[in-house]
Amino acid sequence: MKLWQLIRGGNLNLYFFYLVIFCLPISRKLFTISLWPWILTWFLEGQYKIKLSSSYILRNKMPLIFLLGSYILLFISLIWTDNKEAGLNKIGIESSLFLFPVFLGLNNSRYLEKQSQQRILISFVAGTIIISLFLLFRSLFFSISYDKGHLSFYPIVNHVENIFFYSNFSYIIHPTYFGMMVLFAAAICLMDIKYKFLAEKFNAVKIILALFLLLQIFLISSRAIMMALIILMVWITITFLYRKKILLTLAIIFTIIAGLLFIYNPRVNYLISTYDQSGSGELESLNERVIIWGVAFRLVEKNLLLGLGVGDVQDKLEVGYADYGYKFDTVLNCHNQFIEQWLSSGLAGLLLLLAGLIIPIFKLGPRTRAFYICFIIVTVCAFMFESTLNRLWGVAFFSIFYTLLTSKNLNYNHEPKPAKNLKTLRGSKSNL
Repeated sequence: MKLWQLIRGGNLNLYFFYLVIFCLPISRKLFTISLWPWILTWFLEGQYKIKLSSSYILRNKMPLIFLLGSYILLFISLIWTDNKEAGLNKIGIESSLFLFPVFLGLNNSRYLEKQSQQRILISFVAGTIIISLFLLFRSLFFSISYDKGHLSFYPIVNHVENIFFYSNFSYIIHPTYFGMMVLFAAAICLMDIKYKFLAEKFNAVKIILALFLLLQIFLISSRAIMMALIILMVWITITFLYRKKILLTLAIIFTIIAGLLFIYNPRVNYLISTYDQSGSGELESLNERVIIWGVAFRLVEKNLLLGLGVGDVQDKLEVGYADYGYKFDTVLNCHNQFIEQWLSSGLAGLLLLLAGLIIPIFKLGPRTRAFYICFIIVTVCAFMFESTLNRLWGVAFFSIFYTLLTSKNLNYNHEPKPAKNLKTLRGSKSNL
């Protein structure tokens, strides 16, 4: 009976979502498994009339319009795509664009309570910190050896690569995708110093956690995320500009630290030194992304309006690489989400994506807007260098936080009045 009350009252569904968002940065397998009880309890708790009522849909209209709209356009593009099988596979990967606006957006009223909103963000930050600690200790474990009374530290693997950097360090999740989560978790800690949504006190703890997460960004060594880090720190400095001097000083210090991390990052140094030695004329041969973007833009020029269709993008890219004499060891996508979107679902898909990113900035309250801009800085920088929505990690991270931040599920501006709001949203007290 108590279990049934937990299900019908909406508590169990909310608890499972804490687990979902905790597992997001940790493991694909754990994350996928955690989705099933969360979705199941959404169905078991019932109250479909309330969830599908106009009041619920209106408070979630942005994620429903933009995320569901993007997903529908992918389906429509199957009409003119030749490789239907590849198209359906890609649509399956991007199913989170449908999943989270519906099951997270149209949820029970427990999600509206401030304590629930706090726990959602704390669960994400906690999961990110735990997996970061695991990766750090794993790298230390494989670097330190003890032989005949001598302790040695040797972090080099395969005689060349450092186990503390890039994919050797972030071996569970692709570095750019993991970097997105780590950087956003750091932004949550820093922004909470000003907005105090998660905790009124403990600023020292927030600073320590943010510094620790910035260290992970250095180790992850994704150039897209390093660039996002610099932009984000500048934005946070501007945000703190008219606050207490201590906050502004803190923001400037973090910006300087971010700059130093960028300048002294080995991958950034390698790119700069190679460019200096070879000159701009040979940059194309040094960075495969320039080659990929060149082929992708040529395809865009030939398919401006409708694109290629969701199933044909990869096939046409490979033909394009071969036509221009480029050979890669692995199959490479556009490495740019905006180009990928254009080729997959046409100009309409690109415009919908851009509108979905920009419009919420002008619609949200000041506090929610501040967190949303941090999120957008991280995702747009990733979008510029990766086809982020081609992988589960990117789709899940983007669709979860986009739904939370652009709907009224996660409202930083005020704590809803439980008695009045719950009565309005749920119809009557008897439904609680």
